Amino acid sequence: RWRNEGAPTPEIPAALSQAIPTPSRRTLEAPRRRAAPRFTEADAAADFAMALHRAGLRIAGPADMDGKMHRVSVEGDRKGQKSGTFVGHLDGWPAGYIRNYKTGTEIRWKADRPVLQMAPAERAAFAAEAAARSAERARERQDTQERAAKMAHRLWAAAAPATAHPYLAAKGVQAHGLRQDRRGRLLVPVQGADGRLWGVQRVDVDGSKLFLKGARTEGGHALIGGRPKQGAPLLVAEGYATGATLHEATGLPVVVAFHAGNLAAVAKAYRAADPSRPIIIAGDNDHHLPRKAVPLPNVGKEKAEAAAAAVGGVAVLPSFPVRDRGSDWNDLARRQGYQPIAAAVQGALDHVVRAAKDRTELAAVPAASRQPATGSWVESKCPTPLRQSGCLNSFWSRLSRGRESTALATAPIWFVQTTRSRATITVERGSHVHPDPATDREARDHNSGCWATDPPGPGQPSVPVA
Repeated sequence: RWRNEGAPTPEIPAALSQAIPTPSRRTLEAPRRRAAPRFTEADAAADFAMALHRAGLRIAGPADMDGKMHRVSVEGDRKGQKSGTFVGHLDGWPAGYIRNYKTGTEIRWKADRPVLQMAPAERAAFAAEAAARSAERARERQDTQERAAKMAHRLWAAAAPATAHPYLAAKGVQAHGLRQDRRGRLLVPVQGADGRLWGVQRVDVDGSKLFLKGARTEGGHALIGGRPKQGAPLLVAEGYATGATLHEATGLPVVVAFHAGNLAAVAKAYRAADPSRPIIIAGDNDHHLPRKAVPLPNVGKEKAEAAAAAVGGVAVLPSFPVRDRGSDWNDLARRQGYQPIAAAVQGALDHVVRAAKDRTELAAVPAASRQPATGSWVESKCPTPLRQSGCLNSFWSRLSRGRESTALATAPIWFVQTTRSRATITVERGSHVHPDPATDREARDHNSGCWATDPPGPGQPSVPVA
């Protein structure tokens, strides 16, 4: 039974008490925690190097964590090509930035613990020192960029206007404002939204490309076709050959962002300068990457759609057969000519114009007329097949969920033409085709005359060419 409170404690016989050992002081003390192993700068550099390898960057030995940007090769690069960058810091809590331009991988790395275990006062002093170092690095970076800009001006002034070049001949495009240095290399200007020259991209005879070391590149671009007028449409593309192809096919001004990761920064700069401008992100379609033995993301598509969403624009992509290694608009032009490119861009522009018009019109419609009733504005906008199938409420449900601009601008009928393995969703207005897997439910919805799937989200309708 349980012992009552206050009851006498039973005595232990002397013989038994002698047999029980008296606990030592060490036994009574709490067990000591084993000290964590010391985390050195070498450990941080080794961990950062592992992160670089996982991102596909090629380095030999520990990573240089000196606070400077380093360009290195990545998996799949040709000889001499450097499609990866990284910068690492050892200021208290090691951290770094990793970017693989070939796969689109972007990592902001941070060690799981600081290099030193410091007291609060020491930590504050170290943080102040780290902030001072960061400010010093920013000043050094700005100085480096200014020196690179001066060098770019000297190179540009010493070069002659380009007329013919093996790279241009191979791509079948013209030299729109390019220059050529004494060694026969093309110079593509890298400028800011204000038109100032930041640097140059040098294109060799074999097509290899290098940026001027130390020059600012984020948001930097080349402009083909002159600076667009206020409110005029603008195309944004990745490489020069792609941008030149788009300009020659459409006559529209094109901004060359140089790589997929820079599309959003460039588009945002032009959106800030003109909020009403129609912006079309003419991205690359790296459709072969997801089908590799080790699947990689379709970087061109993902970055183009993200850039379009960031500025309220439209992403338009070229389409190729499964076994075709083509990925950009220049590849499409060399296979099919300019006609499909002009049609795709015009379809995307029509989409943007209709969306703006419908938003203005919808804002002026009385609330009562927005209901799905006979004779209402909603019914007037509902396509005939939906009305005949009794799907007016389905049409209205999409409007009421905040899809007004996208739903109205796309007509908004999407038919599903089923096959054994896939389906093709097509827009009623225009002849552009958007390949997309369709489910059995979507096929049943199509057979009943209702929508097969929701239209893409605002700013993200990809419109590949059929």
